[in-house]
Order: sequence, then C-alpha cells, then structure tokens
Amino acid sequence: MFTKIDRAGRSRWRSRGACVLVAALVAGGCERSGGSGTSATPSSSPSASTTTPDNPSTVVGKSAKMARDTGSLIGGAQASELAAAEAITGEAHLVKAAGVTFTVLSTWTKQPAQGGTTMAPLAEFTFEGAGGPARLAFFSTGGSVEANLARWKGQVTDAGKPAEAKVQTANRAGLAVTTVQLAGDYTPGMNRPMQPDQMFLGGIVVAPRGQVQVKLTGPIDTVKDLVPQFEAMMAGVSAD
Repeated sequence: MFTKIDRAGRSRWRSRGACVLVAALVAGGCERSGGSGTSATPSSSPSASTTTPDNPSTVVGKSAKMARDTGSLIGGAQASELAAAEAITGEAHLVKAAGVTFTVLSTWTKQPAQGGTTMAPLAEFTFEGAGGPARLAFFSTGGSVEANLARWKGQVTDAGKPAEAKVQTANRAGLAVTTVQLAGDYTPGMNRPMQPDQMFLGGIVVAPRGQVQVKLTGPIDTVKDLVPQFEAMMAGVSAD
C-alpha cells in the first residue's frame, strides 16, 4: 500500500512542538511558528508569510528544497534526518506493507502501479542519477530470508563469477532487517536481458504480517551515491 502525505496538511505541523522535534534531528533547529502551544490543528486564517515547498522557512525545509532542486546526494546521518523532516512536512513518500512503514525521500519519483501479477511491486520509484535511472521497488513475494538472498546473489556476476556480497543483519525497532550489496552484471530474471555494470542493493524486513523485500538497482555510477539513502531508509523502517 502506498501513501503520500497531503501537502496541503503540512501547515498543521508548523507548531512549536514540530520545531522541537526537527531541532533534535538537525543542528541549528528551525524557526518558530507564529502560533503558541502544541496543537496540530491548522489556523483558520492563513499566515501572512505562508510556508510552501518552494518557499520554505525552516532549516529542514530549505535543505529539502536544495535536494529537490539540485538532486544532491547526501550521507547516511543526513538522509535519516531529512527523511524524518520530510515526513513531518508532508514531502516524503510513505510505503506501507505487511504492518511496516518505509520513508522514501521526495527526490524519488513514484511510478504508476503495475498490478495484474503477483510479481508486480507493491510500490515503485525512479531516480535520475549521473549514470542513468535507478529503480527502487518494494515486494512481498514470500520465501525465507536465506532463499531470497541466495536468489539475489545468483542474479549478479563479476567477470562470470558470483559477485562479492556484502550482507548485514540488524534489529530495527524489534524488526529483523537484512541488507545485501552487490555490483557487476545484473540479470533481473523473467526473461529480461543481462544489464552490465549495475549495482544491486537489497533489503528484507521480517514484518508483523509477512516479509517485505526492497530492491534498489541501476548503473553503478548512480546507485553508489544512493547507498547512504538506502541504508537510512532500511534503518528507519518502523512497525505500524
């Protein structure tokens, strides 16, 4: 299930309480709104200096706008902070599946749902990078963690041999999270041709209502700079 927070509702978060949360995430804090208290109820009349995505008033908002305008790529800690900030301002994409939620930065473009097959992704996004477009997709296709890792490893080769795999496991808010990183010649399967010089970032979350697989694939020159964003997204997954 895919959910996008309504941008029109972002004003509800411009309270002092939201600023305190953002200040904890980003050094320098954010500007205080003109209202008082911590109510999330929007004002009945618009402020004279209305904040919009193209006219941000906070440090976080300006950082998000810079990322959108320039497509700049950021480090792991910054990716985590920006994802939390965009979730507050309503700019992030939220992907909900099997009882967990992932936060995808607004620099990614959501693609129309495919449907029609059990192999179709739950949600899909693209990113235009220096080496060409990258694809981020979420699936719930079953199988054990070990079986999915083995399948992914078999899809990426280096000079005709299995590519070196960097596998990590962690517990994130009570959720078992496994990630793998591969680089080389990628064969997607489903009779699709081999794609040379690709990077494959895979993630598996054992969720309350099943297993969710995440794949970020694309040219090495694009995906290598997206590794911090991917790792931050997987580290930030949360149970609903």
